[in-house]
Amino acid sequence: MLDSEDLETALTSLDAPLHEMEEYQYMAGKLERMKAVAIGNPYTDFELPTPDGESLKVSEVHKGNVMLIDFWASWCGPCRRANPEVVAIYSEYKEQGFEILGVSLDKDAASWKKAIEDDKLTWPQISDLEFWNSKGAELYGVPAIPHTVLIDREGTIIAKNLHGDELREAIESLL
Repeated sequence: MLDSEDLETALTSLDAPLHEMEEYQYMAGKLERMKAVAIGNPYTDFELPTPDGESLKVSEVHKGNVMLIDFWASWCGPCRRANPEVVAIYSEYKEQGFEILGVSLDKDAASWKKAIEDDKLTWPQISDLEFWNSKGAELYGVPAIPHTVLIDREGTIIAKNLHGDELREAIESLL
């Protein structure tokens, strides 16, 4: 649950012999992935299946749009409670060049598809149905969901974990 600065501080404070431990190696790898997708860096592209089984890349959705990557899951109560507001934001800004890519941390395809339908999520959705081992979640160092990543038209990560009015203001400033 540490951010990259705190994780780096913790790892560098450990004695050198501990650097050989599997747990250290795992956390050092996580730190490198977190740094790669830090605010101010270009987004990291990845590809996962859609609900229809087609493959979709982040870059195929971005295409010069302001984009929100929304990490969520059907089993996540806070995610589901946030979805009506995300739907409203999408409706408000879609025609101005705003796009969303939903990345689900589900493990059951039927539950994922039902949540998409029930919550009226009309933007592209992808998932490898690998729960917390999702390729997308691992690449972006997602510590908890809901987790959002806001990307500008040039492909730079502008902010993370914005919701509500903060998210609206950030989108408006980028459009």
